[in-house]
Parts: sequence; C-alpha cells; structure tokens
Amino acid sequence: MGAGLISTSIPFVRRESVRALSAEYSDQDAAVAGIDRSIRNAIRVSNKAGADETALRQAIAVSQAIYQTNIFPAMKIGWGTYRDLPEQCRGQFDPTVTTQAIKEAVSEIPTLFRISKCHGALMIKAAEKVVQAHRARIVEFLERPR
Repeated sequence: MGAGLISTSIPFVRRESVRALSAEYSDQDAAVAGIDRSIRNAIRVSNKAGADETALRQAIAVSQAIYQTNIFPAMKIGWGTYRDLPEQCRGQFDPTVTTQAIKEAVSEIPTLFRISKCHGALMIKAAEKVVQAHRARIVEFLERPR
C-alpha cells in the first residue's frame, strides 16, 4: 500500500490482504485461489456499495505476488513475530511487528545495495529455518555414498 500498488479506496483491503496472506495453504496454486476468494468475499461483505473491480483485481494480484515471493508451503517455512527476530534487528522493528512485515523485509534484501547487520542476521535466521524444516533430508543427502 505504501508503494501505491494497492488502492486505499477499497475499505479494509489492507486488513483483508493480511488476513488472506496469513492463512495456511497446501501449495502455491491453493494460495492463489484462496487469496482471491478470501479478499473478494471479505470486501463484498464489508463494502455493500461495491469496490472498483479494477482496483480489487490489482489488490488481489499484488497480494498473490507477495505470497508467491515470500511464502513456500512445501518448505514449511514461516516467520513468527518479534520473538523470531535476530537480536541485531530488534531495534529496527517495533515489538508489534507483523509476520508480513518481517517477510517483506526479508524479501527486499536481495534488492538492496548495502546489507546491514540486521539483514545478514535475517538471512541467517531464514537459512536456519530451512535447515530445521529439512534436517532429515539434508543429512540423508550428505550421507549418501559418492
């Protein structure tokens, strides 16, 4: 919304996008369909006058893109809340930081010119989450005879 990609003219669109992004989906295809359905249904109920269809489609597409670039159900990787942040990042995030804000910060790291200690710590934390979720597969791979 800050970048202007999601229209602020649609009542409650931010809340409903966050809600749709926070839901659990079995895979990317289910997420795309679920995000569309979730946002459309919520906006239809909360906005009896009807939202601009073009703006609504754009909000849904942006939400789907956020999901597809930040959440990987097959890897079972997710971010929690402030307690999941590395110590180096605690001063850069509010204690009420949302899971989505953390995911967005991590997704922006590859596009930054300079990487801070916080960014490095976030990438290490993300790698740790991947290793924890897939430890057995990693060990099995490493122990295979060559």
